[in-house]
Amino acid sequence: ASSALYLSTTVVTNLFRKTMKQGTIAELVKGFKRLSVVHEQQKMLGLDSIRGNSFRNGLVSKQQVDTWEWGFNIALCACGAQMLKFLGFLSQSMSDTEAIASIAGIDDVLAASWSSDVYKPAHFVGIDYEKRAIVVSIRGTM
Repeated sequence: ASSALYLSTTVVTNLFRKTMKQGTIAELVKGFKRLSVVHEQQKMLGLDSIRGNSFRNGLVSKQQVDTWEWGFNIALCACGAQMLKFLGFLSQSMSDTEAIASIAGIDDVLAASWSSDVYKPAHFVGIDYEKRAIVVSIRGTM
């Protein structure tokens, strides 16, 4: 367990240093996302430390990573375009719907509410034709 914790700490430290020197908060978040993929795979396999490159050893398939990244991008889009621009995920201002298309590849947004209140969270519903999926993304507390 200690070697996995050391590796996690090292990765996070390096991501933070890179972000503070030349990158954006978006790069840091993307790094955390990739790190979480490896940790999720470890939990599924019952591993207590990382040995070698998980991708090279076949512990995590490209399809799994792509699916997790797709889900992460959909969840991220529920933050709205303003927050995505602030975090560095968007380089220019655009509408919320355009941001969803740009980041998650969902061009058909059926319903959306970007303001939230008690028992009324911000959300959007869309169709991802490429994945043949109806997508519902609900933002938590911000």
